[in-house]
Amino acid sequence: AVGRTLRQAGRIVSAAGTCGDMASATPERVARLAADSGVPLLVLLDAPEEMPPVLAHRSADWTTATVGWLRENGARLVVGCRPEHWETAGALCPPGALHRPARPARRLPPALRVTDFTAGQAERARE
Repeated sequence: AVGRTLRQAGRIVSAAGTCGDMASATPERVARLAADSGVPLLVLLDAPEEMPPVLAHRSADWTTATVGWLRENGARLVVGCRPEHWETAGALCPPGALHRPARPARRLPPALRVTDFTAGQAERARE
């Protein structure tokens, strides 16, 4: 998914007339550049429960490969999904792969439940 997103971004940047080889922006290189700058690459996966049903049967293999890639490249992943999806998806993660928040969501694999923002929080997020 990261590679596909980088390729799409590269096409957009190239179409805008930017010089440079966009093919060199591989997920591994971007993760290395982020790590070299002192911060890990943070990948956001939003709404994985909306994936095409044909892909759902590959979730276990995808999770294993993704956790391996994240560890090898020093990257981190944030997943934004519904609790009913995380109940299954989070359980696929190997021990030690998930962040354990101080106040985890109940009855789920380790997760930080995020609810709607208050008006003040929404304003701060827009800043």
